[in-house]
Formats: sequence, C-alpha cells, structure tokens
Amino acid sequence: MKFDRGRLIGSGNTAKVYMYGNKAVKVFHERIHPSYIKKEFNTSQVVSNSGLCVPAVYELCDIEGRMAIVLERIEGISLNYLFIKKPINMLSIMKLMAKLHREMHDVSNLPLPSQKNHLEQLIHNAGVLTHVEKERILLYLEQLPESCQLCHGDFHPDNILISEDRPTIIDWMDATCGHPAADAARTYILLKYGGLSEQSGIIQRLIRRFISTIYLHDYCSKSLISKEMIKKWILPVAAARLCEDLEGFEKRQLHKLVQKLMTKIEEL
Repeated sequence: MKFDRGRLIGSGNTAKVYMYGNKAVKVFHERIHPSYIKKEFNTSQVVSNSGLCVPAVYELCDIEGRMAIVLERIEGISLNYLFIKKPINMLSIMKLMAKLHREMHDVSNLPLPSQKNHLEQLIHNAGVLTHVEKERILLYLEQLPESCQLCHGDFHPDNILISEDRPTIIDWMDATCGHPAADAARTYILLKYGGLSEQSGIIQRLIRRFISTIYLHDYCSKSLISKEMIKKWILPVAAARLCEDLEGFEKRQLHKLVQKLMTKIEEL
C-alpha cells in the first residue's frame, strides 16, 4: 500500500504510530516477526469487541513493505502526562487507574492466550536467571490459582489516554485470559520500579513507592482480590519482566526482588 505519511503520534519498541486520515496506523519495525504482529491484531480485535473503552481495530495491511495495523485514532493525553503536569492529582489518577483495572477484570472468558503460558515463556527467556532459578519459579507459578479474566499485561499510565474526560485503554498486544491478581501485580511493579535509573533521586523513588501503594490499596479495597493474593504473583511476574530490555538499574532491582522472594518461598 502506498503510504501518505501523516504526523508521527507515537513511538515504541515495536512500532511507530502515524496519523492516517481520521484513523491511526501502527507501522511495525522490520525486526518484528509477522507472527507477533498477527497475534497483536487478533488480540486487539477480540478486546475491541469486549465492550470496554478501547480503540476500534480496522485492518492488518502492508505499508511500504512493513506490516501495519489500522486503528481508531484517539485524540487524548496520557495519564502519565497528566501526572507529570499536575503531580498534585496523583491520588485521583491512581484511583482512576485502579477503577479502570477492576472494570477490565470484570470481563471474562474471551478467546485469548493463557496468562500462565505467557508468563512461562517470558520466564524461560529471562537470561539473568539460572536454569535452577527458572525451574523453581515455574514450579511456584504452576501452583498459583487459575482464572479466566481479561488481563492487559502492561497496564500503566502511558497506556491510558484521556479524551474529553473519557479514558481509553490502548496497547493490548500482551492481553491474556488469566488471574486479575497477576495483572495487578504487573501494574504494581511497573508503578514502583518502571523506568527508574541510577539518576533517579530519593524523592522520585519515594513517590513511586507512594503511588504504587495507593494503586494497590484502592484496587483491593473495592474488589474481591486481596493484597496478599496480589503479592503471591509478584515473584513470577517480576521474573517474567526480567526478559525485557530494561535499564541496568531497574533490572538489578527486579533481580534482587526475585531472589529475595525466592528465599521466602523456599523457607515455607
């Protein structure tokens, strides 16, 4: 397809997103395998039919030799931008996040990949973990409860856009059918550790600890999921994140967390 390139409106590890008339088009980098892109397209279609406030998905196409997905264009700003612009609103932003996450987890039994299978694959690919560590974590994961709720897999403030006071959740490539406590554990980890570096000051780290605690408390206070249940999922979820391309500081922090939690389960 000949592509009249519009304004760049987003960029990430896997793709760039451009304006495409009154729509948006997500053009994937050449290194991204076609099977991954087809999976994202199929998953996004399933989620767009769930009744949640998510972008409509129109077609999978080829643009200048690259695979692309045409989507509904959402004119809005991210919760992360709002947080940076008006940090005084951090409490209300975390409460909105928790509310949206609970509403998402009310949706169940969609034809999506298994959350446990997804975590298992990621843990296998975590190069900083030894074979023995992986086997212990996978055994622990196997013993955690099954469920069939819709889970985003990467729910954080940059993936929530606000348009005319209406929140829209984007980037569903890691969506699975699984346990909401695991999905909440991932969000807790991202809020507490995501993007931290050696240059992150004590104030920034304290703010991260504060907002992750607020999110966790509000999510649990209005759902059937307890903090204890979410904390049980932190080990496999943190181990799975270790396979990602993280900054050295964040990866070291998560690795320490995983090793600490492994010691605890071995003591039981």
